[in-house]
Amino acid sequence: MTSRFEVRVTGRLPQTLTAAIATRFGEVVMRKQPGSTVLNGSIADQAALRSLLGLIWDTGCTVLAVTIDHDTDTASPTTESSTST
Repeated sequence: MTSRFEVRVTGRLPQTLTAAIATRFGEVVMRKQPGSTVLNGSIADQAALRSLLGLIWDTGCTVLAVTIDHDTDTASPTTESSTST
């Protein structure tokens, strides 16, 4: 099941991290906002999301929020969750 995700982090992501994310997760849109960066893309499953978050945490960035929106072609309802650190 593929899901859409949005991850908001403090500050800007290091260039090496953005390259690693693009290589491992394909097309991920990164929008810089004042004081934060927002990443949007598709994720295969919970394990892939955990891997993405691990990459972000390993660089010392703080994750402000995580939102998952399951595709509408699945039987699962939309689930949203936020993580504060």
